[in-house]
Amino acid sequence: MTIYGSLVGLLTALALGLPAEQIYTGIWGFNAVTVSIAMGGMFYVFNTRVWIMTGVAAFTATVLHAAGEYCG
Repeated sequence: MTIYGSLVGLLTALALGLPAEQIYTGIWGFNAVTVSIAMGGMFYVFNTRVWIMTGVAAFTATVLHAAGEYCG
């Protein structure tokens, strides 16, 4: 789940056009990884629904981080 969350955070940050140097240093993947660990590794049993929920949660965490950073 950690790699999945990192990948979702990375791809979301790239899609949002965030600064490349921040993406590659891992700033934009941290929250996505943390959410993925919590959603996929701690609270639920692995199945298709959990993979989808975790991907959506990682995507949302990255978008909210970007909104707080650049809009707030």
